[in-house]
Amino acid sequence: MTPRKLFLAFAFAGAVLAGCSTRTFNRETDTSGTFRTEAASFRFLIFFEVPYEPRLRAMELARDSWGDNLRVERAWEWPNLGFFQFLNGFIVGVRGAVVEGEYGIPPNTKEGMAAFQKAKDARGPVRAVDGTPSTPGQGERR
Repeated sequence: MTPRKLFLAFAFAGAVLAGCSTRTFNRETDTSGTFRTEAASFRFLIFFEVPYEPRLRAMELARDSWGDNLRVERAWEWPNLGFFQFLNGFIVGVRGAVVEGEYGIPPNTKEGMAAFQKAKDARGPVRAVDGTPSTPGQGERR
């Protein structure tokens, strides 16, 4: 393979990998579940990272998707070359990060029950369009 074809192959791989990020989630209850976000980036000539730092992008995807109720259980970067990490990207390299955790409030905890009760109280009684109670006994005072 000629050097020009090799360079074009690496350039194509870099262009394809430059925007790779994924997010998946599994809803376990109405208010909670688990998530996994992944991000990868292409590095070349030591200083150039296209298009972003993968560790920050993976956390940003998680926060943008699930907001404040987010608990990270496991996060790691690949490849982990230890002391020789600087070699990844010396000429051409790929880096990535994965973040896994839980989102939402589990309903069977004290915090979950308090949040559910607060939302229920804020909603108020369900009424018909004309203002009458929708169920018998709803308008009664005790």
